[in-house]
Amino acid sequence: MLSVSDNTTLRDAWLRADIPSAIPAYSFYQRRVEHEETKATLEQLKEELVVLSEERIERATSAEASQSALGLRAWQQHVEYFLETPDASRSLARADVAYLVAHPRDNPTLSDIHHFGYCEPPDWVELWHAGGVEKMAYQPDMTLGDALEALPARDTNLSDYVTWVSPGGQYFRLGVAAWNHQQVDLVPGGRIVVPLSESTPSAEWVNYTLPHILAKRLPGSECKRFMPTKPLASSS
Repeated sequence: MLSVSDNTTLRDAWLRADIPSAIPAYSFYQRRVEHEETKATLEQLKEELVVLSEERIERATSAEASQSALGLRAWQQHVEYFLETPDASRSLARADVAYLVAHPRDNPTLSDIHHFGYCEPPDWVELWHAGGVEKMAYQPDMTLGDALEALPARDTNLSDYVTWVSPGGQYFRLGVAAWNHQQVDLVPGGRIVVPLSESTPSAEWVNYTLPHILAKRLPGSECKRFMPTKPLASSS
């Protein structure tokens, strides 16, 4: 816990506190206002995944189809875990001290922040695919193609694109088919999303929303969080 005044900023906290220098992509903070907003989006995401999973079960005519329904159940379970661990979320903004010193307009006051901190770079990349969710051991010089080739073909061959979510919270749609293949080097703590193949409104909403939610998750397993002690004043 940090003792702060009304005008103490995140930059001040990094500079004054006994906090080691963190790698920029693995530094984070979350604004108070986003704490509840993220929860509401996660609740909706969970419900949409329940509906999609039930629809897949109803349509299942083979073991492979049943497996894809179980894969969605795994997505749902991870979203439920996200709801149970709201402090493992962040705002989509640079939080490292070098950036905040150079960009004072982007330097928030601690009274606006729910938490801030940094993660140690992990030893994994995370994949969301038709078969479920898994953390794959990161290897030096690992590429997007390496990660996808390690999955069963049935879990990736229905899409020409995937979304790469970087540890810094940026996300990009990348081509993975023979005609549009983009070779990208991966970094630890990133996440790959193979989109749902359905063309329903629910599936399209999940495909749009999930990368944004994953970008807001902390990019590591070992993270240090600091909680400002001064609460926001109540508003009438």
